[in-house]
Amino acid sequence: MLEAADSRASTIRAQATTVVEYQTTFSLKVCTFKELAVVEEEIALKMLLWRSLAEWEELTSEWYKVGMRAGIRT
Repeated sequence: MLEAADSRASTIRAQATTVVEYQTTFSLKVCTFKELAVVEEEIALKMLLWRSLAEWEELTSEWYKVGMRAGIRT
């Protein structure tokens, strides 16, 4: 789901870049698309959170396996 949102945000960013180019070409006031930047940042942070959680689960699973083999009680 987040990957789809990230892909859509990238598509919108490309469209926004095109709009800014047109605005510059025609000497119009250039839009900043602040909301888009906020959305992109939110998506990136959530993706990082989920990747970190998955990595944490993998590492703790390995830690428990090593602890069991070494005779360490958990």
